[in-house]
Amino acid sequence: MTDLAETILELFLSFCGEDRGLTKFVSQEGVYLVPIPLHWQRHNWRGFNQAELLGQMIADGLGIGFIPDLLMRHKKTKPQSKLDKETRAKNIQGAFAINKKTLKLSNSKTLKLLLFDDVWTSGATLKEAGQVLKRNGVKQVWGLTLARKE
Repeated sequence: MTDLAETILELFLSFCGEDRGLTKFVSQEGVYLVPIPLHWQRHNWRGFNQAELLGQMIADGLGIGFIPDLLMRHKKTKPQSKLDKETRAKNIQGAFAINKKTLKLSNSKTLKLLLFDDVWTSGATLKEAGQVLKRNGVKQVWGLTLARKE
């Protein structure tokens, strides 16, 4: 599977290089990638967080920092892909919290974050996580996904 991930990420990163807005954003000082976290039970069941693993590879490829533990998922939710669009926003509401210990290590007012999830279904997950970051003082939050599910 890691060979496949490397091939997909190579293609993905070449596409990212063609996006002028993204290129300009990640070329700034102090940009970090933050992956969408899994609930601890799901993480233990699966054994890994694919957004974290892929996110680390993307951050390395883009030459930006990586903060895997800035967000925590403290509410267990149903998988978004199994729900209709209206239910997704309710399902994910209140699922994330900021890791205040990690936030203290950074100045939230100067952080520029690239919030990463592997698949975009309706955007509800990125929106909810982004709002948590914004409420905690982060000024710039961009969203990035590897794929989009129709």
